Amino acid sequence: RVSLARALASHPRALLLDEPVSALDESTRDSVCRELLRIHRMFHIPVIHVCHSSEETRLVASRMAVMGDGCIVQTDTPDNLFERPASPFVARFLRIENLFAGDVLRQDGASFIRCGGCDIRADAPEGTADFIIRSWQVDLGAGRPAANRIRGRLREAAYAGPVARLQIDGPLPLVAQVARRDAEALRLTTGQDIELSFPPEAVHVMQRRPACGPDTERS
Repeated sequence: RVSLARALASHPRALLLDEPVSALDESTRDSVCRELLRIHRMFHIPVIHVCHSSEETRLVASRMAVMGDGCIVQTDTPDNLFERPASPFVARFLRIENLFAGDVLRQDGASFIRCGGCDIRADAPEGTADFIIRSWQVDLGAGRPAANRIRGRLREAAYAGPVARLQIDGPLPLVAQVARRDAEALRLTTGQDIELSFPPEAVHVMQRRPACGPDTERS
């Protein structure tokens, strides 16, 4: 906080912050990040905030840039980056789960991605595809209409506030983030057979490209 006050005292035209909260505990980090956001709005100056935490980025950033091998590989709002990572590198960097690769097939005018012995309905160009299945769009599927259904066995159920994180082993291992009340209503136990479902819109197909290339910006 003292370092930040010293920087602001010179009336800067921009602030460059290199991991400013990396040494703080989570509660203090969140408090300081909220203060940084307030300062940004108060002084109306651009702030470049460098960090290695996606959670920290969500607290402070209106736009986010992911770097790899000295290049900026994708820029967008934090929410859009998590919804639509441009490449497997970005998805792994953001710790996005349910990252797969498969072959796209077409049948009766519809496209499917064949992966792990499953045919997943999704809008994708023909060829080999890297894709994610958004964990927050996966539902406990019993009795619900859905284009995609995956059966497996519950490996782990972890609860954090109103959300349950379910890890399923099967032909296509999946992680689902569902409402805690839905998971508790089924009285789920480790090793239990379970069915998950998700719509084609939960599948996001990415581009196959290196972290640095002709379409990325070298810094």
